Amino acid sequence: MFHCELHRLEGNEQLCSDWRDLLNRVRPDLRLFGPEWFSIWDRTIGSQAPWTGEMHVVAVYDDANGRLCGVLPIGHPKVGLLRVNAMAGYFQPWRLALADQSCEFAVGRALGWFLVELGWSVMQLGPWPISHEVHRGILSALGELEMPMRKQCTAELAIAELPPTWEQCQTEIVGRKFLRRVSNYESKLAREHHVEVRHVRQPSPFETAELLTAFAQVEQRSWLMKDPHGRPRFVGPVERGFWGELIQQGLAPQNFFDAWLMRADGQPISFVVAATVGSTRYVIANNYDEAWSDYRVGSQLYRRMFEEGYSRGVTRYDFGTNELHYKQRWGAKSADRVETCTVAINHMVSGFWNAGLKLKGLLDGGLWGRPASHEQLASGEPLTGDSERQGELVMNQ
Repeated sequence: MFHCELHRLEGNEQLCSDWRDLLNRVRPDLRLFGPEWFSIWDRTIGSQAPWTGEMHVVAVYDDANGRLCGVLPIGHPKVGLLRVNAMAGYFQPWRLALADQSCEFAVGRALGWFLVELGWSVMQLGPWPISHEVHRGILSALGELEMPMRKQCTAELAIAELPPTWEQCQTEIVGRKFLRRVSNYESKLAREHHVEVRHVRQPSPFETAELLTAFAQVEQRSWLMKDPHGRPRFVGPVERGFWGELIQQGLAPQNFFDAWLMRADGQPISFVVAATVGSTRYVIANNYDEAWSDYRVGSQLYRRMFEEGYSRGVTRYDFGTNELHYKQRWGAKSADRVETCTVAINHMVSGFWNAGLKLKGLLDGGLWGRPASHEQLASGEPLTGDSERQGELVMNQ
């Protein structure tokens, strides 16, 4: 049997200690998501509208031994006048509940029942991968209790499961002919320009700041700034604050951080940022200066990333929810889905929902502004603009 408790994370050393112990029992690819990931997010992005900087953690304990078996981080954004409860954290890798891998579904069931006991008005779940047993457990409990639920968005998750050796990957997945073309572009670039490529794993604070500045410079000269659906990761100061703290306090000390930066004639022109946990690598961001696209600089760095990954036993790549596009060339397939849904938990709100009153309009943004786009719903960036505009973007920011 399990019981749940609601805690604040900030300053809670006992919870943080128990959480770090739990990381030894979660699935190896999820050991990235320690308390630092969420506390840093809360101090930076989570303190920008519509988020309020207030975050709780639902902690699940085993009654038999008192051990922490699961956590669900929850933030409390405001949508117009409504205080909403939404899963906290950055959007790629995903938001999620963590659970001991020996009892994921049961922990999820306990979380679902506890959310109903809390009696909150509205709860947003996701964006999360639907394949996770703990997430299935939460939905199972909410369904059993007949909580009204509305799916807001869904997106395919691109995963590459690669053969065990780089030799096999070249032959079976990427293709030697394609890699020869990449090598030719690399040689051409080196003949015509002074090229430097750095692979950075444990940067100093100064090096981290230097890296983030270079990433932002590349993004500002990339397609992201022209495409209305583009979401730069490093241009905004709040985003850079998040990544700067996370790299220094969470990723680099545990050897989870990987970045490749290419410079030509001293100018940053392409980068890849990833988090590597055991045999899994999360490709968080990659981009290039469009002026250098003829050299296929993005493919050059991808080749280095995959080749280096094999030297450390990395054979699984999570590319997030962007469309497959060029990632198929590197073995990516739609292997899972990431979904976001909204649940009316409070009995009065549930009654309104079932009676077909204005709740649907509220959840669509109709009572507070225009509906949020898919990109906005999947986003993790802070909002800008006036309060009416902030209300439009709802809870998934």
